[in-house]
Amino acid sequence: MKTKILNQYKRFVFALLVGIIIAGFTFILHGKGNENSYTIKADEIFGRNAIIIDIRSSEEYSIAHIKGAISVPYGGCSSCFINNMENFKGKEIILYCKDGSKSKEAIKLLLENNFINVKYIEGGINAWKEKGYYLSNENPEYIFPLGFKLLTGVKEEIVVKNSQNDFSKNEKYFSASLLSEWDWRNVNGKDYTTPAKNQGACGSCWDFAAMGALEAMINIFEGDANLDLDLSEQYILSCYSYGTGCNGNNAYYAFQYIYNNGGAIPESCFPYTGYDTTPCSNKCSDWQYKLVPISGYGYTYTNDINTIKNLIINHGPVCLSFDVYTDFYQGSPSFDSNGVYKHQSGSYRGGHQVVCVGYKDTPGNPNYAGYWICKNSWGAKWGPWGNGFFGIAYGECNIEGDVVWVNYSSTAPDTFITIGPSGVIDYNNVTFTWDGTDGNTPTQYLVYSYILEGYDSSWSEWTSYTSKTYYNLPDGNYTFKVRAKDKAGIPDYTPATSSFNIISSTGKIHANDDYYLINEDASLIVDAPGVLMNDFDEDGNTLYAILFSGPNNGSIVLNLDGSFIYTPQANYYGKDSFTYKAYNGIAYSNIATVYIYITVKPPEIILYP
Repeated sequence: MKTKILNQYKRFVFALLVGIIIAGFTFILHGKGNENSYTIKADEIFGRNAIIIDIRSSEEYSIAHIKGAISVPYGGCSSCFINNMENFKGKEIILYCKDGSKSKEAIKLLLENNFINVKYIEGGINAWKEKGYYLSNENPEYIFPLGFKLLTGVKEEIVVKNSQNDFSKNEKYFSASLLSEWDWRNVNGKDYTTPAKNQGACGSCWDFAAMGALEAMINIFEGDANLDLDLSEQYILSCYSYGTGCNGNNAYYAFQYIYNNGGAIPESCFPYTGYDTTPCSNKCSDWQYKLVPISGYGYTYTNDINTIKNLIINHGPVCLSFDVYTDFYQGSPSFDSNGVYKHQSGSYRGGHQVVCVGYKDTPGNPNYAGYWICKNSWGAKWGPWGNGFFGIAYGECNIEGDVVWVNYSSTAPDTFITIGPSGVIDYNNVTFTWDGTDGNTPTQYLVYSYILEGYDSSWSEWTSYTSKTYYNLPDGNYTFKVRAKDKAGIPDYTPATSSFNIISSTGKIHANDDYYLINEDASLIVDAPGVLMNDFDEDGNTLYAILFSGPNNGSIVLNLDGSFIYTPQANYYGKDSFTYKAYNGIAYSNIATVYIYITVKPPEIILYP
C-alpha cells in the first residue's frame, strides 16, 4: 500500500515537472497583499482578455515585440506612465520589459495608483526569446507621453535683440510670396531639418519641439543644410525645469531660458536621460564655451493659416501644438494613405507640441483643404512615413492655436591668416599661420581645418594647430584656405584665403638687373629685346620675359619679347622698379629687377621782354 502511494506521488511529481517544462513560462501575479506565481503556456496569453504592455523604448519595440503588445515606455516620468495607462485601468494587464527588472518597478507604481489586476513576464522579452516564442514588428501600436501646456496669463509677445532680426523681415533666402506648398525637408534639393528624436517616457515634447525648431533654424541661417547640430534637450529639462519638465511645459519657456542664459548646448555636452531629476551639474565642465545663443523668440495666438504659412516660408520651422486623442497613435485609421491625420474617434489624451516644417494645400480633396508637415519626438521610425514626421490636416485639434518661434543669427567664428605668401613667389616651401575669434569659445579652444587648393585633395581634419608648412611644392597656382570651428560645432563659412603663384628658377637661366633713366611725367618705351638684352640660357634656348611684380609708382606693360612700356604716376619723381623672370618654355630664371629713376622735371623758364 505504501509502495502504491509512493508510486502515485512520484507520478504526480513527474507530471507536475513535465507540466512546468511544457508550460515553459512564468508570470508573477501581484495584487495588494498577495504575491503568487503560476505557469501558463505562451499561447494562452492571446486567449486571455488581457492588455499586453511593452514598457521598453519605442525603438526597441519597433524592432520586435510580442504580437499584440502596446508600446507604453516606462522611465523618467512616473506621472506620464500612469497617465498613459489610465485607459487600461480595471482590465487585466501583462507587462514586460527587457529582463523583468523594470517591470517590477512599473508594477509597484501601478499598484500605488490603484491598478489591481496587473502581472509581468518574469525574465522579460529575453526569456520569451530564449523559449523560441514568436515576435513581431507588424501592426505596432504606441502610446507615448505628451507634455504640452498652454501659455496662460502671458500676453502675445515677440522678444528680439535686434529689431532687424524680426521674423517678418528675414529675406536671406526667400521672398514673402505665399506658395501652395513648402517643405524645409526639400528646398532646392536640400533638407534643412534635423532627424526626429525620441522623448522616451518623459513628457518633454515641448523641449524636443524647441530644440528641433532651433536646430533647423541654425542650418538655415548658417546656410548649411548638413550642419545638423544636435542640441541638448536634457540641458533644458535639468537646468530650467528640474523635477517638473517631464510633466509638460511649453517651447516658449525653453526659448526664454536659453535666451536669458546665453544659449543652448550640444547633446554631447549633456546627453538625454529622460529624467527631469538629473542634476543640472551633470552637464560638461566647459559648457559655457559651447553655448549656441538665440537672438529672439516669440509666440502668437493666430488660428490664421496664411499667417503661419508665411512665417514658415519667410522665417523657418515653428512649434505648433494640438490636442491628442487615442486615434492619433501609430496604426490608427485616422491617418489616410497620404500619412495625414484627421481626428475621427477616441478619447482625449492631452496636449502635444511638435515642429512644423512645412505645409501642402490639397485643393479638390473632399476631406481636408491641406495639411501641415510636422516632426514628432517619438522616434526616428515613428509615424505614417516611417521617419518621425507626419501630416495633420488644417484646422485639426486646435493645431493653429498656439505658434511659438525662435530667431537665430549666425554665431560662426571668424578666421584670419597672420603669416603666409601671396602673389608670385620664387620659393617652394611655404608656411601659413592663422588665428580665430568667437563670441563664446575662447581662441585657445577653437579648432581649424585647412586646404591648399591645387595640392590637397580635401580639407584637413579639425585640429588645434595654427600653423602649416608645405615643402617642395611644384611651380603653379595655389589658394590656401583655413576656417575655425567653435566648441558648439559651428564652423566659419567664409574661410580666410590667400592665393599665390610659385615660379621657381633652375639655375641654368640667368636674368640680370636693368637700369633706366627718364624724366618726370614721361613714359619709358623700350623695344625688344628690352629687359632680355643681358639675359641668357646656358643651353641656348629662346627666352621670354614674365612679369613677377609690378612697380609701386607707375604702370607697366611687359611683353614676352622683353619690350615694355613704363608710365610713372603723374608728377612723381624718384626711384621705381618692377621684377621679372626669364622663361625658356620649361623653366624659369632667378628674379631680376628693372630699376627706373625718374628725374624731376626742370622748372619752366618764361622770358619777358
